[in-house]
Amino acid sequence: DCCWQQSGNNDTTDGFLIPPIRRRDPNGLWPEALPEMRTAYSMLADLSDYARERGVKVIAWKDTNDNDTIVDPGPTGEFKSLRRFLNRLKATGASGVKVDFVHGETEDLVRFETALMEMSAELELVVNLHGCHKPSGESRRYPNQLTREAVWGMEIMRLIHGADFILDQQHLKPITARHNAILPFTRFVLGGADYTPMALNAERRGNTTLVHQMALLVLFDSPLQTIAEDPHYLLDKSKPHAPALDVIKAIPATWHTTHLLPPSSIGELVVMARKTNDEATDTWFLA
Repeated sequence: DCCWQQSGNNDTTDGFLIPPIRRRDPNGLWPEALPEMRTAYSMLADLSDYARERGVKVIAWKDTNDNDTIVDPGPTGEFKSLRRFLNRLKATGASGVKVDFVHGETEDLVRFETALMEMSAELELVVNLHGCHKPSGESRRYPNQLTREAVWGMEIMRLIHGADFILDQQHLKPITARHNAILPFTRFVLGGADYTPMALNAERRGNTTLVHQMALLVLFDSPLQTIAEDPHYLLDKSKPHAPALDVIKAIPATWHTTHLLPPSSIGELVVMARKTNDEATDTWFLA
């Protein structure tokens, strides 16, 4: 969620980041605060302190193409640049990192991802991988890897509409309802995906409906759900989705039991009943 960032401006300041944290109350909903690591670590430390006082944890976004070359294992293969970065990140009080633009599945990049998850676990940092390859069971060995992208998700619709920083924008194709009805049988079989669901603005949800978008929060697994909507719009009580806000807030982050129901059909229709292992609520969600 880039609501803190003005269009066409990559120079992040605390003026952009603090308002989203204030919007956390009283609804329990907030966007990620993702300052670029090229900014001062002291700013991130101040932001983390401010957020912590308000019950918000900060996940920092990191571009693997930055000059500190965290993907480089170095001559000894110990990924010293990566360790230095993670130690500095931990010192700021941030709770995790979203590492972006991995762009590959070579042996070297898989070694980098493994080092990232192991070092982050040592420091008690959570990890979200973006611009990466599909999962192959990593989250079972490294549960601090909450989710990863490796999916054509709703953030694409935000990029198509008004993003001037995408050089290849003309080749981006809108997300379709059929695409979403395929994913539970394909990509999500492999593991959780940071699909960035629930675009509520009609301009940005393509040929899908409002109810379709809300259903994605139940149908698509991701222990960290990054909602693809501006918090101002999401919490606007004058909008059509306003009556559903309590339901949206009640949707769990993980599931214990899932039943795929008829007449589900790949690419046509997905019907799921899901519940957590919380015996106190014993609530089923149908989507």
